[in-house]
Amino acid sequence: MEYAEIKALENILNTHSRVLAAHCECLGMNAENMWAAIANENPVYRSQDYYKMMEKWGLIDKDRNSLI
Repeated sequence: MEYAEIKALENILNTHSRVLAAHCECLGMNAENMWAAIANENPVYRSQDYYKMMEKWGLIDKDRNSLI
């Protein structure tokens, strides 16, 4: 494998890992919101929390533009 191919694969795997981590975090946040809905309470997480989480994982910038 050429160096450029290795770097491209490394970038793809890095992005994939961050997307999977964000997805797992979203699943947990959705579960907590569903639990609140079942208990007839207000949701724990709102849209802004999801955006903060995606920014934390480097998937969006501060203006909420996609980085991938």
